[in-house]
Amino acid sequence: MATQHDDQMTAEDLRLLFQAAPDQDLILTPDFRIVSATTAYLEATGHKLEDLVGQSVLEAFPDNPNDPHQGANTLKESLEKVVATLTPDRVPAFRYDIAVKTPQGEIFEERFWSPLNSPVLDEKGKLKFIIHRVLDSTAAVQLQKQNAAFAARLKTQDTEQLLRIVADQLPAFVSYMGVDHRYKFVNSFYARWFGLSAADIEGKSRAELIGTQASRQNLNSYEERAFKGRRCAFEMTLTKPTGEFINLDTEYIPDIDPVTGVLMGIIGVGLDVTARKSALLDAQLERKHAEESEQRFRNLSASLPTLMWTWRLDSGVFYINKRAMEYLGIDSSRDFGKAFINSLQNIEGLDAQRAWYAGTAGGQPFKTETQLRGSDGVLRWFLVQASPIKDETGEIDYWISSATDIDEQRRTSQELYIAKNAAEDANRAKTEFLANMSHEIRTPLNSILGFSELMRDPDLKNSDRDQYASTISRNGRLLTRIIDDILDLAKVEAGRMEAEEVPFALAELVDETIALFSDAAKQKGITLERSFAPRAPAWIASDPTRLRQILINIIGNAVKFTDQGSVHVDVDAADAPNLE
Repeated sequence: MATQHDDQMTAEDLRLLFQAAPDQDLILTPDFRIVSATTAYLEATGHKLEDLVGQSVLEAFPDNPNDPHQGANTLKESLEKVVATLTPDRVPAFRYDIAVKTPQGEIFEERFWSPLNSPVLDEKGKLKFIIHRVLDSTAAVQLQKQNAAFAARLKTQDTEQLLRIVADQLPAFVSYMGVDHRYKFVNSFYARWFGLSAADIEGKSRAELIGTQASRQNLNSYEERAFKGRRCAFEMTLTKPTGEFINLDTEYIPDIDPVTGVLMGIIGVGLDVTARKSALLDAQLERKHAEESEQRFRNLSASLPTLMWTWRLDSGVFYINKRAMEYLGIDSSRDFGKAFINSLQNIEGLDAQRAWYAGTAGGQPFKTETQLRGSDGVLRWFLVQASPIKDETGEIDYWISSATDIDEQRRTSQELYIAKNAAEDANRAKTEFLANMSHEIRTPLNSILGFSELMRDPDLKNSDRDQYASTISRNGRLLTRIIDDILDLAKVEAGRMEAEEVPFALAELVDETIALFSDAAKQKGITLERSFAPRAPAWIASDPTRLRQILINIIGNAVKFTDQGSVHVDVDAADAPNLE
């Protein structure tokens, strides 16, 4: 049986040994609560162990509310890192002020610490405790500061000269104002903007340089804060009497002697942000205009009868107007892709799909005409177009597509095409008619002129004179009929052609018409005959002018195209049609 030796340490021995260690240590739980502390740690921080045990180390040592360094956050980040990685973490020296009780109340004392946080694991490798060991670096840091300040002051004159040279090269407003609120230094950039030399400005107050009102309105409050030792940044506008202005991103930096802590003056640095501010305003206006433009586009597209949608190759349709949803019978843009492809399931639609894929692959605008089947199952013709919208880098951001209903337009175009062909046919017929008429006019006209000359012969026999006069009269009547034909054509084209119905002798009209072509028949050596059937009526009620034109065309063509034999005109009555 094992026995306990006298030299074996008990838990109490270990606790006493830990507390007596010369190091400044804390034992913390994984949630950062204090379990124990060394005497050296308690002396360094001015606390009692019973006041600390059970508290979170972050609550036991709160931040100095006047210290912007936030030491508690730095400590917390290190402890969280140990919990996450189960490895030690060393933090460089940082400021973490300690609250000290005095007769006047609790004050915060400036302190600097260099902590090392180490994990303590159990036999299963789980975190059981954290050893928080610190080194008070306050004296070392303060000594370092004093040495640096002393060395800096030794080189003040050389440094000031160097700073003047450097500051003069900076494209910024750089100034130094003493505690008397007068300029001790301005760089060349600062002086040039006011059109002065540095010597003209140094020694003046700000009010003397830019005016009392401008100084009071824009800068006095910031100067007061800076002269109280508080660093401040703000934006200001400087304006010349000429109206020229400049926007400055300005910072006032208190110049505090690191040894004595006395405020020596304030350093002013101003960067010209006029162009940047103008660009920002332009960008805001552009963004506002873009938003307004998009809203106008949505409002306009919602009221248009055209199908419209916007889409991206990688994410699909993200906007569709009301008309497109109604035509395709869908409720949202999510259903558009399938519905649109289904509407293209026809011969023209397959061609449109190929054009669509080719256009989007090339990133170029395209359009095509195709039929889309609506939710009612009816195919209608549409002009489908798509245009890419590019971003500022020239890459395609999204596409705007539309489908315009051109079904009525195509139907109208087809009707116009047919009407155009009909008009062209009519025009060709009219041209041919006029060509024929010109020939027909010359024939009787030449006869009239020729026989008129023959009748001038004083030795002409009376029988010949009567024959010539008869020929002139007959050709004159023929010419009159031809002119009537031309006038009738004009009436037909004008829509004012009217048929008359009057009684006239049919045989007489036929004989007169045949007589017009007797000379032409004789000249060609053919005979011109007519027969009148017994049942043909002697008188009829009709339009004699139209009937005469018809006979002239028929008989004239017969004579014209008959080179031998005869032309026989038969007049008969047709059987009445059966109207039952």
